[in-house]
Amino acid sequence: MDLASKLFKGDRVIWIIFMFLCLISVVEVFSATSTIAYKNANHWAPIVRHATFLLGGFVMVLLLHNIPCRFFSAFIILLPVSMLMLIVTPFIAGNHGDTVPAFGVWEAGLCRVCRFLAQQTGEINGEPDF
Repeated sequence: MDLASKLFKGDRVIWIIFMFLCLISVVEVFSATSTIAYKNANHWAPIVRHATFLLGGFVMVLLLHNIPCRFFSAFIILLPVSMLMLIVTPFIAGNHGDTVPAFGVWEAGLCRVCRFLAQQTGEINGEPDF
């Protein structure tokens, strides 16, 4: 087996689409940051930064793709910690919205969408069950 077959397990079409989207994103960033790069002395800084993020993400995908699925069940221990962090984050981040302090417009909209979807699926009857 060659190195590419060892690294890129699974469907080759999905890997090709993933790499193509990464390549397209570099072109998009180059197009979007052209005015910023024109004003700045370093024209390649936004592209190099984005390429660094892409390379780091690509390495993470490769690492996670090659870990056997049975090891992911060990990460269930981190679920309560991540839930706590998600609950605390809006209050630490500060006021960035127009609704409740430390609770932004995006979060309020997300809550409305979640409530609407729950009502549509019949999970709640219009009255909150506390």
